Amino acid sequence: MKRNSALSEEIVTLPEMLKQNGYDTAAIITNGNISSEFGFNQGYDEFIALDASRERPTFNAYSDTVNERLFKLLDEHAKSDRQSPLFVLIWCVDPHGPYMPPEKTRSMFDISDYSHVDTYDLDLLSDIKKGEVELSASQKKFLETRYDQEIRFNDGSFGRFIDKLQAMGIYEDAVVFFASDHGEEFFDHGSIEHGNTVYNESVKVPFMLHYKNKQASRRAPVQLIDMMPTILDILALQPPYPLDGRSLLGDIGESRKLYFEQALQGNDVYGLLDGSHKIIFNRRYHRPPSERYVPVIEYFDLTDDPHEKENITSTGFYYRYLRQNLFLFKNRPSHLGTKANNIELSPELDQKLKELGYVK
Repeated sequence: MKRNSALSEEIVTLPEMLKQNGYDTAAIITNGNISSEFGFNQGYDEFIALDASRERPTFNAYSDTVNERLFKLLDEHAKSDRQSPLFVLIWCVDPHGPYMPPEKTRSMFDISDYSHVDTYDLDLLSDIKKGEVELSASQKKFLETRYDQEIRFNDGSFGRFIDKLQAMGIYEDAVVFFASDHGEEFFDHGSIEHGNTVYNESVKVPFMLHYKNKQASRRAPVQLIDMMPTILDILALQPPYPLDGRSLLGDIGESRKLYFEQALQGNDVYGLLDGSHKIIFNRRYHRPPSERYVPVIEYFDLTDDPHEKENITSTGFYYRYLRQNLFLFKNRPSHLGTKANNIELSPELDQKLKELGYVK
């Protein structure tokens, strides 16, 4: 993939399927990575991209602004004559670098106990990763607490969204997924942010489902790609072609292997999780000057080493078995046979992605 890769029109998106089956579809997003320029508006009646905010005018809207637009959309839909079922995608980036929480949360979690860092400096995180700025242990805690404050604000906004559904009398019949697209590294493996590694701090994310007919909670390995087949299963709709994910309503299987990757513009890192055993192949096996050297292959037993600190790469049978499975996952041909389209980014989108740290 490249930074200018866009979604192929041959891909049948979930909103396209739902629209064909009588749903009204809408998206409210604050992340330029899923903008209409990249083709992610396929199948939506309304695709609303929110940009500026009151407190960070050069950055993305806060989740309370998302709620304002979302609640208006819900009220308008409830008053409409059609009364079609509604699908809404909501995408917030409150917990995200450069860590600018709203004023009302900036004193939370005893942040004054730590040495101050100017997280409103848009060059700060980049300078840290390049080794041009070094933080003390106390400053690192300050940085992480700023992120915690963003999470707390976003949690409150999500709670008010649930309150809104309950006040409208539709929560019990609603299907609600709550998930994150990635985690965040805070010097766990020598650096910060995300998009460089596939350690647990980056790939192990919240993933929750509210559905009145679901079975009791159970422990099983799941992935974000399970979201679409689960929704289709709930609605008794057939997928347009075989999907890699599995419905959470079925037998997922505790022995399921999970594949994950970070592959963008030459930064190719991918891994496989099998129970407590995890193997990672680093095609880009070095990191910027401020970060530690990374071996080409890393192998961890998460039972004894949940923070992935001790590489136990060996020549044993199980290690070779996992390595072979990893390369099979990585190199298997796509059954779709589609290729991404390449686009030219608009100046506005290019600037937004720079502010998010995705474009240099």
